[in-house]
Amino acid sequence: YQEAMRDAAQALWSIPRLESPIARKRVQRFSEDSQKSPSSARIFAISDVHIDHGDSVVRWAEGISATEFKNDVLIVAGDLGDTFNAIQIGLKIFKRKFRRVFYVPGNHDMWIRPNTQDATKLKFKDSICKLLALLDMCEKIGAEMMPAEVMRGVFVVPLLSWWSSSVMGAGYVSDDTLVYDAFCKWPMGDQVAHKWFVNWNDYFVQKLQKLQKERGQKGEVVTFSHFLPHESLPAGGAPSLASYSIELQSQIEGIGAKTHIWGHTHCNAAYQLNGVMYQQHSLMG
Repeated sequence: YQEAMRDAAQALWSIPRLESPIARKRVQRFSEDSQKSPSSARIFAISDVHIDHGDSVVRWAEGISATEFKNDVLIVAGDLGDTFNAIQIGLKIFKRKFRRVFYVPGNHDMWIRPNTQDATKLKFKDSICKLLALLDMCEKIGAEMMPAEVMRGVFVVPLLSWWSSSVMGAGYVSDDTLVYDAFCKWPMGDQVAHKWFVNWNDYFVQKLQKLQKERGQKGEVVTFSHFLPHESLPAGGAPSLASYSIELQSQIEGIGAKTHIWGHTHCNAAYQLNGVMYQQHSLMG
């Protein structure tokens, strides 16, 4: 039994190394637009759409012009929907409107709610299984969860994330009686899940840093995440413990990003911190 558990843990933590053939295939999209002129497209951003929070949200999405943004890029910084089907509906709508759509899941997207198809039909065993299914779905419909050079020298970099108690300081002792996002199921535990996502991001951070070194310039880098990557950003009414993933800050600065989009708190604002413009554009803000 112990040997089987060790094998399972090794398999789980091997996923962020992106060594499988299907992962390598997806990574190849990185450079497909690398020769486009830097002025050939615009980059838009939205978060916390919650497409399943009423017909009015779907009507808003459907109401986006079908022609105005066909050459542009959209960033979706998490909390698109509570269920796999809702997320798929939202991404399909956006993909009809924009040339490229980049997405990271938020906490709601990782939920596996009882009495929904996620639990009864799709039968996601845990939130990592749901994440991998989202990657498959994005590939099928043309949306993306991996970084890309969307124009020559312009990079869009999704940073997957989960909240971390690191923001509470080195002396913080976790309280097991506090439960956030109870609909999520993390095989490594919710206090460790953020490390899995940091490992995932590291692959792309290193890839981009290597390219930047070869070219002798950083280029224009736009990163985005759902959770707050800097402790100075306001959590608003959200609990601090379940809002921050400050491990992302070094990844953002390490690739020279000048703009970072975040979500989660429904607080539309902009803050200049350490040379990075942090912005939130939440539909629910």
